[in-house]
Amino acid sequence: MTGVQSLFINGRRVNVTLGSDAAVNRAEIVAKVAAAFGDGGVVATDNLSGITLTPGIGASLKGW
Repeated sequence: MTGVQSLFINGRRVNVTLGSDAAVNRAEIVAKVAAAFGDGGVVATDNLSGITLTPGIGASLKGW
């Protein structure tokens, strides 16, 4: 998928713009999740084959 896509993480919509370069897409997702959740809640990490989402201390993680 390319263009603007919506991720829903812990009830929050995170809009990302995806293109044809997987590394750029992963960087976009990591940056947008960081902007949406700040220093807590959810951390996105590029694992070089996808994105790993980790809940903050005492938090849960739900996505769709």
